[in-house]
Amino acid sequence: MSATVNGRSVSVDISLILKNYSDTLKTLQSGLKSEILFELRLYKKQHGLISLIGDKLLREEKTGYISYYNMYDKYFILKTEKGKETIFRDSNSFLKSFFTLENYTLKYPGQGNIKEYYIM
Repeated sequence: MSATVNGRSVSVDISLILKNYSDTLKTLQSGLKSEILFELRLYKKQHGLISLIGDKLLREEKTGYISYYNMYDKYFILKTEKGKETIFRDSNSFLKSFFTLENYTLKYPGQGNIKEYYIM
């Protein structure tokens, strides 16, 4: 995961790296759908006595993909939450896209030192 601050927002990139992707491909090629959910939380570090109850959750967002395999035409389909569909004929390109979230934007208050914030 990496994050870049742009004004009052944070751009987040996440990439999951697995040792073996064969189970994902087998599931899809057997006719089932596969879904991945990315859950992002933006926190601000608390100081002093209030830090005993934990850091302050500022924003929580979820996004993800649904994917399936077209057995007849032999291609993978990746569908975003907004309904955009992308077709992949190559399994490696599909897997890279399925397990990656690029340039996802989180708004943050932009107050104080950026080092006081972190993302999980």
